[in-house]
Amino acid sequence: MALNPLALKAEIKDIMDDMKTRNEDASDEFAERLANAIHDYVLGIQITYIAGLMAGSVPVTGVFQNQVS
Repeated sequence: MALNPLALKAEIKDIMDDMKTRNEDASDEFAERLANAIHDYVLGIQITYIAGLMAGSVPVTGVFQNQVS
């Protein structure tokens, strides 16, 4: 899965809009929700590697995805 900056932007906007409805200081909740959104965004990274490294005489290729959750 490729990174989707438009989805991240929409999620950040939703968080900010929701925070505007709060009467109390919700800075901790805002920080946690923003951190989670960024974390989920970064976990979506996928790298397609097509050339450059060699394992013996065999070129290394492949798609590398985040395995951390």
